[in-house]
Amino acid sequence: MMVHSRHRSEIEELLTGECKGFSAGHTIVHLLDQGLLSYPSSRAYLARRKVEEQMRRGVTKVAAMEIVAEEMGCAYETVRNYLYHRYK
Repeated sequence: MMVHSRHRSEIEELLTGECKGFSAGHTIVHLLDQGLLSYPSSRAYLARRKVEEQMRRGVTKVAAMEIVAEEMGCAYETVRNYLYHRYK
């Protein structure tokens, strides 16, 4: 979901200038370090994507969440919360 605000273009200009010449990975690290990209939301997104990938391979949803929890070093309940609750 894209959020539109009256400051969107100014923010886009500022961040584009700050990250000019950065690789995609360096840009993401920079935004995380500056607190402009939410680490918890990014971690939840990663977990959801990993579960989806496991399910595309034919793994059941519960088993996929268990696998992802193990991979990410967190509890099954944490992964389940990531799937069923959207964090802002």
